[in-house]
Amino acid sequence: MIKKQFINFAIIAICFIFSGWAQDQSVIEQIVSEANEKSQLEILGQELMDGIGPRLVGTPQMKQAHDWAVDKYSQWGVSARNESYGTWRGWERGITHIDMLSPRIQSLKGTQLAWNPSTSKKGVTAAVIVLPTVSSPEEFQNWLPLVKGKLVMISSLETTGRPDYNWEEFATEASFEKMKSEREAANNAWRENMKNTGFTSRSIIEALENAGAAGIVSSYWSKGFGVSKIFSARTKKIPTVDLELEDYSMVYRLALRGENPVLNIVAQSKDLGEVPTFNTIAEIRGSEKPEEYVILSAHFDSWDGGTGATDNGTGTLVMMEAMRILKKIVPNPKRTILVGHWGSEEQGLNGSRAFVEDHPEIVSQVQAVFNQDNGTGRVVNISGQGFLHAYDYIGRWLHEVPQDITQHIETNFPGTPGGGRFRLCFLCCSWCPSI
Repeated sequence: MIKKQFINFAIIAICFIFSGWAQDQSVIEQIVSEANEKSQLEILGQELMDGIGPRLVGTPQMKQAHDWAVDKYSQWGVSARNESYGTWRGWERGITHIDMLSPRIQSLKGTQLAWNPSTSKKGVTAAVIVLPTVSSPEEFQNWLPLVKGKLVMISSLETTGRPDYNWEEFATEASFEKMKSEREAANNAWRENMKNTGFTSRSIIEALENAGAAGIVSSYWSKGFGVSKIFSARTKKIPTVDLELEDYSMVYRLALRGENPVLNIVAQSKDLGEVPTFNTIAEIRGSEKPEEYVILSAHFDSWDGGTGATDNGTGTLVMMEAMRILKKIVPNPKRTILVGHWGSEEQGLNGSRAFVEDHPEIVSQVQAVFNQDNGTGRVVNISGQGFLHAYDYIGRWLHEVPQDITQHIETNFPGTPGGGRFRLCFLCCSWCPSI
C-alpha cells in the first residue's frame, strides 16, 4: 500500500510537469506505465532507509547518503553533484543502553538524543529525581542543589499511554471525556509549574547541568503506541536520553513515591568536530531553454531517532523516481529540470536557503517549484498555497493525472499558504506549462 502511494506521488509530480505534452497522450501513458510496472521505489527505499538509515546533518551517514544519491543518478545517466555550503557539528551515534538497577533490575527502552555528549563504556550510574512542584523561582533555586549527582526527569507524567483513537474505540464516552479533562488539567499544571521555576522546558536543562546533574532523562511521546520523537541534546558534558513512554512513566512513578530508582546509562558517541555539509543537486538539461528551471525538491536530512522514512525519505524517493522516469521517457525537456535534495532542513532550512544564496542565476530563472514533505499517506488535498491564479495551473495539470488517482484528491483554491498534503510552491506566476 505504501509503495502504491509513493508511485502515485511520482505520477502526480511528473504529470504536473509535463501537462504541456497532453497533445501526445502516449508520453503520459509511458510515464504511468513506467511508474506502475517498473518502479524503483521499493529498492531505493530499502537502500536508503534500511541500509544507510538516519541522515542527521554532520554525521557520516549523511555524507554516505549524499554519495549514494549521486551514484544512483549517475547510473540513470542524470548529471548529479554534491555541493558543500558550509559546516556543521560532526557527530556519530554509538551504543545506547539504559538499565534500572534499583528497586529491581530491568533493561529500559530508550536512546540518546542527537549530539549527545558521550559517556564512558561503563556509563553513568545515579539515582533518579523528578522536578519539584514550586510556587516561585526562588523556591526552585533553593531546591536546585539537590540535583547534584542525580539523573533528572524533565518531562511530564502522561495521563495515558493509549492514543485517542484507541480510547474512542474501547472506552465509554464518559470515561473518554473524563480522561481528556484530567489530561488537560495535568498539562496545564505542568506548564504553570515550569513557569514558576523561572525557566522554560529548554532553558531548565542548562540550569540542571550547571547545578551538577549527572544526566537528563526525557520522554517526548508522539501520541501513538510506542512512538516517540527524538530530537537533540542540549547538554554539553552530561548525557541526555529519551525513554519510551511506559518505561519513563514507571521510573517517574517510582521516583515520585520515594522508591529511589537507580539507572545506569551508557550513551556512547563520537564528536567529529566541524564537518562539511552538502546539498545533492541533479539535473536534466533543457534542450530549448536550458537557462530556465523547473525544480523538484525534498529535504534529504532527518533526525536520527528513526530511519528518516517519513521525514523526509518519502519526498526524497519520489523526487528521485520522478527524475529517473523523466530521464528515460522525456530525456530532452524544453527547460532544465533540477532536483534539490536539501541538507540540514531540520535545523532551519539551511540547505535550501544556502542554495538560494549561492545560485541567484538559477533562482531568477525558476519557472515552478514542486516540493514534497508530507510524510506517509496518500495525497488527500492539493492547495493553491494562497496564490490567486493557482487554479489555472493546477486544474490543467490535474487533468493529465490518471483518474484513479485524482478521484481521491480534494482541491482548495486559492488555499491557505502552507496547506495541503502535497506541497506545491509557485515561484513565477507567468509560468508556461509547455516544459
